[in-house]
This record gives sequence, structure tokens and C-alpha cells, in this order.
Amino acid sequence: MKCKSFFCFLILTFFLVSGIAFPVLAVTNTDIIITHFDTDPDEIKEGDKFDFNVWLENKSGSALTNVFLVIDDSSSFYASTGMSQIPVPDWSANKSHVSASLVYKGTGNELKLVIKYTKDGAEDEKIQSIYLNTKEKDSSPRGTPTDTSKYVPRISVSGDMKIPILTAGKTESLVLPLNNYSTHGAKDITVSLQFPEKDNEFFIMDTVKMSQDIERIPANREENAEFRLNIRQDIPKGLYTVKINYAFSNLYNDKFTSSDTIYINVENDKTPPEVFVAKIESTPALITPGEKLDMNVSFSNIGKLDAKNVKVKILGLDAKGLQLFNAGDSVFIGNIPGYGTKVILYSLTTSPYIQGSSYPIGFVIEYEDEVGNSYSKEYNSFLPVKTSGEEEAVLKVKNVKLSSSAVRAGDEFGLKFSITNEGKGRAQNIKAWLEGKEGLITKSISPVRIQELGPQNTASVDFTMLTDESLSKTQPVAIRIEYEISRMGQSLKQDITQYFEVEVLDREGAAEKTVPRIIVNRYTFQPETINAGKAFTLDLSFLNTNKEKSVENIKISLSSKDGIFTPENSSNTFYIEAITPGQSADRSIVLYPKADAAPKSYPLDLLMVYEDSDGEQYEEAESLNIPVKQEQRLETSDLSLPPQAFAGQGIPVYVDFFNMGKSTLYNLMVKAEGDFGGENNSYFAGNVEPGRSDYYEGMIVPQNPGKLDGKIVFSYEDEAGNEHKVEKEFTLNVSDMQQQNMDPGQMERNMQGMMPPEMEQKSGPGILVIIGIALAVAAVAVVIIILVRKKRYSKKGMTLDE
Repeated sequence: MKCKSFFCFLILTFFLVSGIAFPVLAVTNTDIIITHFDTDPDEIKEGDKFDFNVWLENKSGSALTNVFLVIDDSSSFYASTGMSQIPVPDWSANKSHVSASLVYKGTGNELKLVIKYTKDGAEDEKIQSIYLNTKEKDSSPRGTPTDTSKYVPRISVSGDMKIPILTAGKTESLVLPLNNYSTHGAKDITVSLQFPEKDNEFFIMDTVKMSQDIERIPANREENAEFRLNIRQDIPKGLYTVKINYAFSNLYNDKFTSSDTIYINVENDKTPPEVFVAKIESTPALITPGEKLDMNVSFSNIGKLDAKNVKVKILGLDAKGLQLFNAGDSVFIGNIPGYGTKVILYSLTTSPYIQGSSYPIGFVIEYEDEVGNSYSKEYNSFLPVKTSGEEEAVLKVKNVKLSSSAVRAGDEFGLKFSITNEGKGRAQNIKAWLEGKEGLITKSISPVRIQELGPQNTASVDFTMLTDESLSKTQPVAIRIEYEISRMGQSLKQDITQYFEVEVLDREGAAEKTVPRIIVNRYTFQPETINAGKAFTLDLSFLNTNKEKSVENIKISLSSKDGIFTPENSSNTFYIEAITPGQSADRSIVLYPKADAAPKSYPLDLLMVYEDSDGEQYEEAESLNIPVKQEQRLETSDLSLPPQAFAGQGIPVYVDFFNMGKSTLYNLMVKAEGDFGGENNSYFAGNVEPGRSDYYEGMIVPQNPGKLDGKIVFSYEDEAGNEHKVEKEFTLNVSDMQQQNMDPGQMERNMQGMMPPEMEQKSGPGILVIIGIALAVAAVAVVIIILVRKKRYSKKGMTLDE
């Protein structure tokens, strides 16, 4: 140690004598610095209680008040008294000494100190990390392995995505905006859709591959995944749930999986095909025994979707009644488009022995829809038979009306129609009733009886109907009329049938329409990047999904765990008077995220309490994900460089850097850039945690004399994967070191100041100065190396005086 001190004394003396400027190592520009510290005992073990002493110096040039030393909770040590904030005694000659009793937690060796103070009336603080000598095997902060599996990206559908609206019978694009609500980048992402088993048959992928791949989603960034879906035409309209599965890795190749659930709104105005006998017209209008009869039968499709492969078989043919003329009883008529009609012409022969006033005839109709579902329907009717020339009654059904254009399953509805006698005879003993699918119930007295109806007279008929809750979609209903006519002194029965349709809303659709629901269909932030400790505006849109009922007296309360978000100058509850069916209401609130919030996504919970138009109360809860970031702050000391350099000679470079922010600096790289060679021109520091410090040291070798411009570049990434740079520029004057060939005598004369004039002219400043500069540069390098080593020892827990 004495030898080193004597050597430094000689170097210092040389600088003073030669007049060459002495290079001083720059120190970080702080108001308060830690000059040295010590512990008792020197080596600390897990659970040890020990005394920690630290000496502080005021370098600000101003008076400092309210100075406190705070032991940060993230340290490997804590205050044994439980008081982590220690007042600093009054300064004497701008210096002070603080003692604290600490306990070692057993892991790590970092003691993170926060010095709080007031300067010129303004509060400020400085953060300093020091590293004590503990018994832990590897106490170096740069040697601790990192558990990269804790860097978990969080991928989810963006919160401002509206409910997609898809149309049945089309190939639609489902675009999912996927957001990485975390501070860690994600890569090799695979996204797949999963529908509930009961709905799976309605959605078919347009591609062979059932998933989408995304190469990378940086932290707090958004990418789209697009799926092409073929939606079957017979899918019921309404909301469908879709599970979205994710498989991905973080930037360190740790693998993760997660999932989401969203809603899809499917619109379908394509009712399934339903074919029935719409009209029967015969020529002549009455069957005449023994004569030919042409019959046109109209088959109508009352559904919007096509009826395919329609086949019709005629029933009721008999040798003593009607028979087809040169044709079979089955006819294939192909497709009937939605709301379309096709007509079959039947040529019939009538037996001369046909009996009665009417002849029963029927049809079996078989067909398929566009996805291959099969249907079979049977319809029966009667054809009037002419047996004499008497004038007879002919009844017709007219003016069919429903009390509602659309009937909800389980509700009552009214049906009215009129019966008109368009013949010239009298109709007697008239009976009218309704026939329909099982589940259509007639609540009125049925059949309705009318004693007599004269020529050109009309009677009105009313029915009250009830639909079973199992019914859905459009239902055909038949009006059946029976009556008697007089023919040749005998009473003969006649029968007519007329069909109409009733649109019935299914039970699920009715439930969706009668139970109002509020959802958050969109939310955005202003500004888009939310920093801890800085207020932001949250814009919310609330949608009433019900298409019929309003929601009223809506009270919405916001809350967050641990008070991460607090309203700024307002309540956490707001009120909406009403939202009409299918409409939305927008509200905004200013929130303040906690200043010390770690950079990640936090849930914001919403509780919505409201009433429907009938006064019934409901509750809905939703959770929004709000990404919070911490501003990053990289500080560096001044560069340590000698004042003079020579071409071909190495120059040491040293600089400290500190993470003064509250978020991690990821993948930090330090590089020396310029027209020079050297050693250790780049250094990878990895991830630098908040409050940590590190240093860069290297050796640059100038190649050419003259002015040399260079810089030390610090590059790192934030939680979102965005790259940042901090540059420290420097300039050196590089001289050319020339070798002089001199004999020993010449060297001695030069050293004694007896240099000949001609040598003085050639050598310029003199060989002595050149040799002195060279020795000075070497001495500076030695001093820098000694000081750097002292810094290293200080980081390992040794005092600065050692």
C-alpha cells in the first residue's frame, strides 16, 4: 500500500513540474453523495442484526433541510426497529453521519437507499444502491440468474372491439384485434377459435388450417387475427359465444397458453323452406262424372331459403273416382326458391260412377334445405263434384287477419276471417275450425257453428289462439270449413281448406328480447400510453343489447384492487338516466394510477345496477384491463478520458450508468463507436432493474493523428419492446508518436538541456516533452485502473478507504 502511495506521489509531482493538466475522474452530478460506509460485522449472514454506518456529503452548494434516509422495501435488508425512514442529523461543514440497525433477509446483497430532502423550497430525492458483503454464495447482482418464465405476456381481444355482426348464409371475415396487455413481448403466437359443441356445425372454416399464426406482438401493441367463416343458412339468429385459444412464447422461449371468450351476433332473416299447397284450380270448376279434368296445383315455399329436390306424390286416386291420364303419381319438380311457387298440371279422368258432392284428394311433399336437412309434409283437400244442374252454395274464406304480425312463443293472439257464400244456393250446418302444428292451441269454442248462409251473404268468425313455448319460426295454419248443400232433394257435405302463416318468435329469441342486458362495447384511453402517477381519461360506451326494452336508473361503480386507480376530483360512481333499445350511452372519467404501480396491466372492475321498463332490477359486472407503464430514466456519469492521446496507443474509457426510473431497462447494450480500434468496445448488461447501477470500461486505440470524434451509445428496450438510446459524445486530440534514434550520449545531453540548435529546430517541443507526455499518459492509465478497481471493491462491500 505504501509503494502505491509513493508511486502516485511521484506521478503527481511530475504533473506539477511538467505543467501538463491532471485528468480528474468525473462523478455523477448529485446533490448528496455517499463518501463511504461500513458494517459491523464485516460479513453478514442470514437473519443477522447488524449496525450500518454511512457518511454523506452535501455537494449541491445550497442548504438542505428535512433530510431523511429511507431503507427501500425492495432491499435485501430491513430496519430492525421497523422504522425504515431515518432523519439525517444537522450538517456540519456540509457533512453528516447516519447509523441504522438492519437485519439481513438472506437473499441478495443489495441495500437500496432513498435520500429525501428539501432544496430551495422544493422536495427532491436521490436513489443509491450499494452492495454489502453477505454470506450468500454469489452476491454479485450481475451474476444472479434470471427466471425468465415470470415474464408472462398477456394476450387478449382489445377492449374497444365491438360485438361482430355476421350474416347467416355468407362467408364472413371475423377480425380479432389482439392486444398484448403486458410489459413483455410475445412471439410465435397461434390463435384458434372454439365454438360450443351445440353451435359447432353452424360455423365452418373457409381454410383447411383451423388457426392463425402471428409472428410477434410487442408489449402494449396490437395485431389482428383474421378468420374466414362460412355461416350456415339455417343458423338461428342471436348471440353466440366463441372461445379464443392462444399459444405463444415470451422473448426467452418460455411457452404459455391462455384463452378469451367473446360474443358474435348472427343476423338471419333466412327462414327455412316450408312447402305447402297454396292453391288448387280445376277446369271445369266442378268435377263432372265421366269427363276429363285439368287440375293446376300451386306449391309455394313460404321460407326464405330454397327448397331443393322437391318431389310431390298425389294421393286419393281411385278407379271409381279420379285417375291420372298417362302419368305416374309422383312428380319431381326440382327446386323452389324462397317465397317462390311452382305449379304442377295434372290431367285427370273422372269415373262416371263417382259418388258424393266432393272428392278427397291429397299430396305428400318431400324436399331438402340447402344444407341437406330433409322435410316431409302431407296436405289434404276436397274437390267439388257436379251431379245435377241445380244452383248450389259455394263458400269462400276471405279477409284473414292476425292481431299481431309476429307472435311470441307462449303468448295469445287473435285470428279473424270472413266466410262468403258466392254461390246461388243456400249453405247450411256450417262448421269452421283451425288446424295447425301441435303447439298451436285454440282457446275459443271450436268449431264455430253457423246455421245458414244465403247467397252473397257473409259471416265473421273470431278465434283466440295460444302458442306453446316450444314453437319457433313461421307456422302454417289451416282454416277448415264444412257445410251442407241441397242437391236433388238430398243433403250433401262440402269441405274447403285455406292456409295462412303465423310468424312465431322462438323462446330463446323471446328471452333475449325480454331480458335487458348492458355491456361495455367499447373503451379507449386518452392518452393512449398510461404512465404511473399521471392522470388519464377513460372513455366508456355502454350498449343496451335488448332490441325491445329500455333500461333505466343506471348506476355504474368503478373499483380496482389495492386502489391502483382513483378518480381525479370526482366520484367513482356515475349515473345514466336511460338507454333505449339497441342504443348506447357514452361516459368519461379521469383516473389517476398510483405513482408506484409496477408496469403491467391492471383490472378495473365495473358494477352496473339498473332497471327495465317494468321496474325489475338487474346487475351486470365487467372487468376492463388497463395497461400502466413507468417512465424510464437512464442516467450516466461523465466519461473518464485522458486529455491527450497518441496514434496506436490504447486509451482506457470508463463510465457509470444508473437506472433512476421505476421500470426495468431490458436488453441494455453499451457500445463505443468511432474511427478507432480497441478492446471491449461493446458490453451487454442485460436487464437492469430499477435502482441498479453498472459500469462500462473499455480500451480504444486511435489509428490516425488528428481530431477524433467518438461516442458511447447505450441502447435498451422498454416493456413494450420499443428501443431507446442514450449517447455520450467525446472528442480527443490524437498526436503522432515518433521514434527517435539517439545514442546514450545524445540522450544524456538532451536530459541536461544541452540540445544542439539544429536538433531543437527538428524536434519541435523536444524529445523530453514527448517522453514526458508518454509517461503522463501511462500514469493516467495507471491512476484510472487503480480508481476503477476501487469502484469494483466498493460494489463488493469494501469501504472506499481501503
